[in-house]
Amino acid sequence: DNLESAGLFKIRGRPVQHRLHLEDGRWLTTPYPLGKHVAAFHKGLSLMSYNRDSSVLACPIGAPLPSPYNLVATKCTGALPRLNRNSAEIEYSGVPASVAAKIWRSLYD
Repeated sequence: DNLESAGLFKIRGRPVQHRLHLEDGRWLTTPYPLGKHVAAFHKGLSLMSYNRDSSVLACPIGAPLPSPYNLVATKCTGALPRLNRNSAEIEYSGVPASVAAKIWRSLYD
């Protein structure tokens, strides 16, 4: 691990912490899911996808939606997210496009 580079780091200890190292040199403690999305944002990536035809919002297994966005996506139908082993994604079904857009803007805009 290069601690000089920006990104998300796991700090082993009791308790385990996840620390986000920003380009400006700051270190921030963050929950793992939020840290994954913020680190991706700083690299110009989005870890969230949305399929308008099926109303499915998806994230990679290793980067689930952070709270409270995971709760918002789940409450659209009340159904728990589904693990799609073929695509290695966590899928939230029945998410209206307007809700998916607000979640995306909150994380990446």
